[in-house]
Amino acid sequence: MKPTILIAIPTMGNIRTELVARLQDYSHVEDFRIDVRVIANVQDHAAARNELVMYHFTPEGYTHLLFIDADTVPPGGFIEALLAMKAPVASGIAHVWRKKQANRPGPAPLPAIWHRVLQQDGTPTYQMYGAVPKSGVLVMSDIAIGCFCMMIAADVIARLAKHLPFFKTTYLEETQEKQFSEDIYFCERVTQELGLPIAVNFDLVCGHYKTINLADVAEYGQNCVEVAEALWQQNS
Repeated sequence: MKPTILIAIPTMGNIRTELVARLQDYSHVEDFRIDVRVIANVQDHAAARNELVMYHFTPEGYTHLLFIDADTVPPGGFIEALLAMKAPVASGIAHVWRKKQANRPGPAPLPAIWHRVLQQDGTPTYQMYGAVPKSGVLVMSDIAIGCFCMMIAADVIARLAKHLPFFKTTYLEETQEKQFSEDIYFCERVTQELGLPIAVNFDLVCGHYKTINLADVAEYGQNCVEVAEALWQQNS
């Protein structure tokens, strides 16, 4: 069956022209069909993503839901690459800016991928990797990834729909400090509730535009390759 993909873009009012141009590349594709849905000016990220997911439920249905953030520009051929991974949840990589904190790398643009760690009381937390593999695809069940460029299979959405919401920002009960962002919450549900892995393609490096493109600053994959490999071996 030919894949049908709903591309969901949350935005506060602006979409990168480079992203629009990238999507136009697929206007006459024959191997799959895409529809694009944009939701604007919903302040809460989780609410915006939850609303976009609901457009996935149509009488005709879609085989995949593809989240792309409005300030993110995937590389050419990204849809084909994500489909080829044949994963329940498949993603590329984007960078986010992180200030220097104790025992954490920074300040620098870092890949938005976290690994799951249990604290002494058994509650989960997620720690950002300071370095990641240079290329290739990793499939893991103890990670979370930002929803900058994430493709989700229809059966995953159907299973998660039994317990709403899909996305939610959570806070620690005692201190009211943020526990999980909405994308980490979603990944936690996928890996822990459904028991499914998340596949990450490190060759799909997306531009993430703020004042500048963080991917350009990061010099992705050029530093600490040995450290990255050791980190992944330690936590895989």
